[in-house]
Amino acid sequence: MIARSQATDDRWVGTAHSRAKAFRDELVGEELIADYILFLLNQSPKQAYVQVLGLDEATDNIDTVLLTIAKRFGYWLKEGKPNRVRSLSTS
Repeated sequence: MIARSQATDDRWVGTAHSRAKAFRDELVGEELIADYILFLLNQSPKQAYVQVLGLDEATDNIDTVLLTIAKRFGYWLKEGKPNRVRSLSTS
């Protein structure tokens, strides 16, 4: 059995509280919340997000998922840079 650190446990507890609206998202961190949602999606036997996002396979890497979403919606340029004009225009 792999022992989990107290810091890891605290992050997941904070994420769960954020999901329940006990904490504001920015206190827990939006990326951590997205990572937790990906974790939950990976628990599903269907893992429908893989097809929806056009991924080759399920992943536990939130950076891969976020980059795929950014590219799909035009927030990431083909040159490998963020589309700051699009990002600023939707804020």
